[in-house]
Amino acid sequence: MKKKTVNHSRRNFLKNSGLMMAGSSLLFSGVSGSVMAAGQSTSRNKALVFIMLDGGNDSFNMLVPTSSDDYRDYQRSSGNLALEKKSLLKLPGYSDKNNKDFGLHGAMQEVQKLFDDKKLSFIANIGPMIEPVTKKSFNESTAQLPVGLMSHSDQFRHWQTSRPGESWLVWCLC
Repeated sequence: MKKKTVNHSRRNFLKNSGLMMAGSSLLFSGVSGSVMAAGQSTSRNKALVFIMLDGGNDSFNMLVPTSSDDYRDYQRSSGNLALEKKSLLKLPGYSDKNNKDFGLHGAMQEVQKLFDDKKLSFIANIGPMIEPVTKKSFNESTAQLPVGLMSHSDQFRHWQTSRPGESWLVWCLC
């Protein structure tokens, strides 16, 4: 019997991981139904599906504010990475509690359809906290805040460890 050889190159690993991620994305039906196979729902239960994209993704270019002032702020902060407003997919009939409108990156037609079909919602700017924080307590520095609150890598570790009050170096070196 001939032994099967496997190519363990980084490129093949990334390619196969991408295919696996694409395949697994078919499994979630959003927040309107329980997940079975290929997004088929068996009940009206709701599920929160959390997808953590590690590197190579700019979430600010996935869900983009389209209201005039908010889009200008987005352009200023994103610089030459800002998407043109006309390239964004519309999310009609939706405004957040601050009356902001949003659009999706042009390559996210499937996500737009799930949103339009009320099978997907967005929960943005979230993370593990030590205690509830208000804008006032944040501005007055009276709330306990996670270590490295504005650091992507620290927040990523807090999601993975559920230890927002500790530096990852502390428990890593123990």
